[in-house]
Amino acid sequence: VKDPDEIERLIKENNDLKRQITAGGASSSYQIPYEDLEVQDQIGGGGFSLVYRGFWKGTPVAIKKWFDPNHSEQLVQEFREEVMTLADLRHPNVLQFLGACMKPPHLAMVTEHMPFSLHHVLYQAGVDLDRKKVVGVAQDISRAFIYLHSRRPIIIHRDIKPANFLVDRAWKVKVCGNESDALVDVRVWWRTCLCGFAY
Repeated sequence: VKDPDEIERLIKENNDLKRQITAGGASSSYQIPYEDLEVQDQIGGGGFSLVYRGFWKGTPVAIKKWFDPNHSEQLVQEFREEVMTLADLRHPNVLQFLGACMKPPHLAMVTEHMPFSLHHVLYQAGVDLDRKKVVGVAQDISRAFIYLHSRRPIIIHRDIKPANFLVDRAWKVKVCGNESDALVDVRVWWRTCLCGFAY
């Protein structure tokens, strides 16, 4: 972005978002009481969070739980930042955010559950991909990033790898995220950025 007016507008938007986050702003429309969740087996995690398979009102979901013995203000603030970013994303090739448990000590993000990761399909399941499937996977991933990069502020995925592309039984691919070793403290799935692409 080179236009000074556009840069100023984006900075103002970013500052407004930070003020909302600091104030604890979170829409009640996506808050989920922790007791409404049925947490089952762990399916992933690392850093400051673990991901579980579970149910929300009878619906299969993935539950990403944050943990911090001190429940530091920084962890809660960055958790809210991630929730506010994900809650605004709507695209067929981006993992669907369903809601979040916002009250410490139960900080958890709830998303749709996808059965496989692309990493599992490629390296563990031994699936033989034909040309049609390869093209379909590439198109789904491309559509997701076109959408993310068209957002204002731009949404940057900072951990692109097969494990962060989820696949359903019909071979539809959705982009998700997990902790990146390049990030410190609370590791977030997506980051807003005013400066351009990070990869």
